[in-house]
Amino acid sequence: MTGGEIAVGLDVGGTKVFGVAIDDAGVVVASTMLATQRGEAGVLAGVCEAVDDLVAQTGGAAVGSIGIGIPGVVDVDSGMVEHSINLGLHHMALAARVMETLGVPTAVDNDVILAAVGEAARRPGIGSLSLLSIGTGFAAGSVIDGEPVRGSRGVAGEIGHLPVDPHGPVCGCGQRGCLELFVSGSGIARMWPVSEGHAALDLASRAAAGEPDAVTVFGLVIDRLAWAIQQVALSTDPECIVVGGGVAALGGLVFEPLEERLRRAEECSAFVASLQLIRRVEPGSGPETAAAGAARYGRRVAVGRRAAGRVTG
Repeated sequence: MTGGEIAVGLDVGGTKVFGVAIDDAGVVVASTMLATQRGEAGVLAGVCEAVDDLVAQTGGAAVGSIGIGIPGVVDVDSGMVEHSINLGLHHMALAARVMETLGVPTAVDNDVILAAVGEAARRPGIGSLSLLSIGTGFAAGSVIDGEPVRGSRGVAGEIGHLPVDPHGPVCGCGQRGCLELFVSGSGIARMWPVSEGHAALDLASRAAAGEPDAVTVFGLVIDRLAWAIQQVALSTDPECIVVGGGVAALGGLVFEPLEERLRRAEECSAFVASLQLIRRVEPGSGPETAAAGAARYGRRVAVGRRAAGRVTG
């Protein structure tokens, strides 16, 4: 692609930033990935680096909008990141900072919500969808009739901070025994430390091979994930429940024991069986979908602000 205007979408995770540029038709024309830097200066630098790389890949195309997904609580009207535990952010005016630095209309929202927007866009026949994202942390995002569900305070979907073990370890949020401490990349690394490589892959592979300790630990991960799926089904009742994120990218190592766990739950309860959880659960589409959701959101917000005579976050 040479010239023309692009919309940039960035999925800023706890360990890496994945970015895409989409054209006017919503087609991804460039992508980039880099390591996440924590703190205000680090996050801003990573955003700028990713945007610069995407512009270079598209032959110097003009950037019409930027959409950024951030793990944590975001005030979408102002683009303020209220809290992002995994990134070390607190009351950061991210949209305004990016606008000041790059001069491009910028919108910020929760990363899982924007990933859910991307997943919903890939399933046009689905009216309601919830995404459970297992990355560095764990959270959910829901979309109904194309519109993201944020709640009155922007914390809808922060199920990773539901306490499930009152005697468990202390979470970064200050509570004890949060779900995220068991169902997440960081949680798995805590329970199954490895000297090198990917803790989740090592654990899941060893569990699949029948190693007793791994079977026990990974069984806890799957049990907690199945519990979370049931909570989402009961609280929002979506047509589709997508399980995504870096840990879910392990594919059958995760989904085969998860399906077996859900099947056992259905066999023990006619009520659970009526929820049809196995039929509703689908694997996520990967990081490009999350970043594309951010790009679509950023473009939509920018268009709305231009129509209203506003361009800043």
